Amino acid sequence: MNIIQQSPIFAALVLIASSSVLSAAVTAWFKRGDVDATMTKTKADAAKVLSDLAISQTQQMSEQMGEFRMALRVHREWDRKMVSRARQAGIEFDDPPELFL
Repeated sequence: MNIIQQSPIFAALVLIASSSVLSAAVTAWFKRGDVDATMTKTKADAAKVLSDLAISQTQQMSEQMGEFRMALRVHREWDRKMVSRARQAGIEFDDPPELFL
């Protein structure tokens, strides 16, 4: 796997972009020029439901990404502490890989 496929930031951007595309598609679909007020309201209600769902999913993903970043920060600090202790004990090895926070 390459770095783009593993990046949580890339995953969040894809989710946000797909939510935006979905919202734009729904809006375009319901603005086809329908003159019936009842049908227009029904379609607007459906568009709002879909938009609200997309926003909810994006917010949920954002919260999960925040939790993931926090866990990575803790992991990074633990890695640094263990490397320091090992080197103090006379054990030499490469630095741990970057976590790209």
